[in-house]
Amino acid sequence: MSHILLTGLTAALLALPAAGSAAAVAQLGCTFQTECFETEPCAQSGYALSIALANETDGDRAVQATAADGTFPGSAYALGEDGWLFHLVSDFGPMMVTVHADQARMSVHGGDDAMMVNYARTCLKED
Repeated sequence: MSHILLTGLTAALLALPAAGSAAAVAQLGCTFQTECFETEPCAQSGYALSIALANETDGDRAVQATAADGTFPGSAYALGEDGWLFHLVSDFGPMMVTVHADQARMSVHGGDDAMMVNYARTCLKED
């Protein structure tokens, strides 16, 4: 089933319109159920993030992510044959989300100090 989901997700992402046409055409809903802060033991999390893929700009695909703590602009890049990398920018610091099939990982880094929080779980295409 993951392969079918991935194929549909990849097709949706590759079918994005060229620059200048309609805005977001594909959206991912990500739910991260595990949170790991620095070297502390991991804990349960309910962090959710929605990523909307928009027009292609200068070869990159623009994205905008929305969560309870803000809206974050960024870019999307193909990762291998079937994966995606999203680079986002928040007031807190840089964020990186990787998606392979329905599995996702997110890494958030502090902008003012050397700290990192990692998240794990899923991202699914929203209709």
